[in-house]
Amino acid sequence: MFYSKLLSPGAVMLVWFSIGCAATKAASSACPPAPEELAQFGTVYRACAVDRKAAPPSTSQMMNYEPTQACGRVELDVVVDTAGQPIPESAKVVRSNDPGLLQAVLASLGSMHYIPARKDGQPVQQLVRIGQGYVVTVTPAALAGARRRPPRSGPPC
Repeated sequence: MFYSKLLSPGAVMLVWFSIGCAATKAASSACPPAPEELAQFGTVYRACAVDRKAAPPSTSQMMNYEPTQACGRVELDVVVDTAGQPIPESAKVVRSNDPGLLQAVLASLGSMHYIPARKDGQPVQQLVRIGQGYVVTVTPAALAGARRRPPRSGPPC
């Protein structure tokens, strides 16, 4: 999902959000169990072990965050419970290059809601990877007289 936010005349923040299976490096087709440290939250499945994966609703999640750099990215693994609520205590940071964005994402976990994963027709807990990031894009008009070059195109940081 993408959305944009006007920061100032000529500067736009493009924000992306994604959800996916917590990455596994399994060489075989077998689905490995969720990490042992998640046992404190009950039975947790990876996306490869459920019939229907947990999914975010079609609405965008807005956060109160102003960027402090040209590009920011956060990825974390979190357990989504049988009611579709992320369990903030289960969050594990995979990578982050912007501490402010990381704190904003962690603070917003309680307000996020997903369609719960299902296995054998029953809702189950699933480990998901949440990714959020932004790229600040500066228009040519905003660059007039500036010595900076516009951000290069390509994938977000």
